[in-house]
Amino acid sequence: MIIASLAVVAAQSQSVSDNKKKGVEPVAIAVVFLSASMMLSDIVAMFGLAKHRIALILPHLFIS
Repeated sequence: MIIASLAVVAAQSQSVSDNKKKGVEPVAIAVVFLSASMMLSDIVAMFGLAKHRIALILPHLFIS
C-alpha cells in the first residue's frame, strides 16, 4: 500500500499541468504518511495479539 501511494506521489510530481507549476501536493504527502502510520499500527497490533496485550491494539483501532 505504501509503494502504491509513493508511486502516486511520484507521478503527480512529474506531471505538468497548464495552470499549475510542478510540485507535490500536500494531500499526496498526507496520504503517504497515513499509509505508513496504518502499516506501523498493523505491526504493533500483531505484536499486541501475539503477547496478549490489549493496549497495543488500540492504535490500530484509532488509525483505522
